[in-house]
Amino acid sequence: MSSDFRLRINYRKAGRGAFLSHLEVLHTVERIVRRAQLPYAITQGFHPHMKVAFGPALSVGTASDGEYLDLWLSEFVRPDTALEKLKAAAPSILPIEQVGYVGNKLPSLTAAITIHAYRAELWARDIEIDKVEQGFQSVRNDTSLEVVQKEKKKVFDPALCIPKDAAVTKSEEGCVIDFSLRIAQTGALRPEILLQEVFNRAGRTYSHLELARTGLFIEEDGVWVRPM
Repeated sequence: MSSDFRLRINYRKAGRGAFLSHLEVLHTVERIVRRAQLPYAITQGFHPHMKVAFGPALSVGTASDGEYLDLWLSEFVRPDTALEKLKAAAPSILPIEQVGYVGNKLPSLTAAITIHAYRAELWARDIEIDKVEQGFQSVRNDTSLEVVQKEKKKVFDPALCIPKDAAVTKSEEGCVIDFSLRIAQTGALRPEILLQEVFNRAGRTYSHLELARTGLFIEEDGVWVRPM
């Protein structure tokens, strides 16, 4: 039985951090942990490395208000002490927000997290809110949605993959859309692909898009809960 302590860490990808690849985030986190001088555990095998596991990957260019990773420690460190050390060691583009211990028998973050929440800011002064809302409804009401992702055709069930109506609000430069996506057996519908489909159906275009993941959730008996 492992005696390692599983510390869950909540962090953000802010500013230029949005443009870090998943591998760059991994290397940055390893540097943060070493700089914080936490007693991290090492994996077994021919190529031992820091024992860490990340939540669902994020596309390069997408910011995030709430990412998660699990770091295993070989010794117990008080959560407030670990948080203080990690905050001091982290760069401004990957700030550490919270830490807390979780059980080693819990599923991995990638297995447990099924809901991704997003906020999209779109630039185009002639965007009509009602048209965008109608575009979302059109997609959600379809029996299937066929898209091309990474040069491959994929078919999704909109009612399953888009669990709630989007909230669309007018902004000075265009509009802001808050929406959620559920990970299905067929994979993840990319948020930018969904937005393209919505605007195609709305008969509208936008000149610029900024996307941020605002939350990750685990579904428990129909209720969305945060991983920590």
